[in-house]
Amino acid sequence: MKVAKFARAIVVGSVLTPAIYVLVSTVSVASKSMGLETSIVASALAQDKERKTRRLPGISEAMMKRLGVVTELTSPDTDKNPGAQPNFQKALKELQDLEKYCAKKCNDYEKAQVFRFYAFAYYSLDNYSKAVESYRQVYLKSPNIPIAVELDALNSLSQLSYAQEKYDDALKYLSAWMELSTIVGADKYFLRGSINYSKGDKRRALDDINTAISMRESNGKIAKEQWYNLQL
Repeated sequence: MKVAKFARAIVVGSVLTPAIYVLVSTVSVASKSMGLETSIVASALAQDKERKTRRLPGISEAMMKRLGVVTELTSPDTDKNPGAQPNFQKALKELQDLEKYCAKKCNDYEKAQVFRFYAFAYYSLDNYSKAVESYRQVYLKSPNIPIAVELDALNSLSQLSYAQEKYDDALKYLSAWMELSTIVGADKYFLRGSINYSKGDKRRALDDINTAISMRESNGKIAKEQWYNLQL
């Protein structure tokens, strides 16, 4: 299955991007520090506006301050502290204390923020199993989280599961993402095609890859070379 491994490396290496949403005003800074394209974040946030607004619990001022401590540990402000480096181990300790604090005092939205930071820290430390479990905990807080946060959790769960060769889980989370999202781009069809190819379902894989290429070419663009390679 060399081609399957090749496809998985393309997808995960190019679009796997953990992100954290704490406040809308800080999304751009946080996304850049984590390697997430601002346009992707903007698209996810826009979908919140296009759908019926969820009635969400708020985040208390005390919780925001504690999340701010974790933010500084995972994504330090190098403008204020030149040369500062992330300290994920210390961040995990802070998160463990915060999780205990949240056991009885936090609402689901606040708990979801804690697990998003967990996911980012574990992912950054190459502990993908715990990153997956953390993202799963975020997803389980739906519908008490913004749609953008739920979409990001599903996207990360799908791609991390794919990277771990858990293809059924990858398809499950990707299907949930595609059902929830108001915008499904060509890259998602290619991802689903790649997962199906890795599972050995070449018919479904080819259908999705053809769809992805057609979508890209219908916009006057040329699909990525790797997409055509899997079409052969």
